[in-house]
Amino acid sequence: MVDMETTKHHSAEANAIPADLNKFDFHQYNQFLIERRNLMAQNIRSLFESL
Repeated sequence: MVDMETTKHHSAEANAIPADLNKFDFHQYNQFLIERRNLMAQNIRSLFESL
């Protein structure tokens, strides 16, 4: 059985959620979006390279 922390980690990774999400509030929303876009780009590159 998979524990909850592992599930959260994989879910956040698959959904391109920064690992340090808890440091963001509405003042850092733009920084959150920048980091999320970078993670999404990494996921897309990884998928593309695996083809």
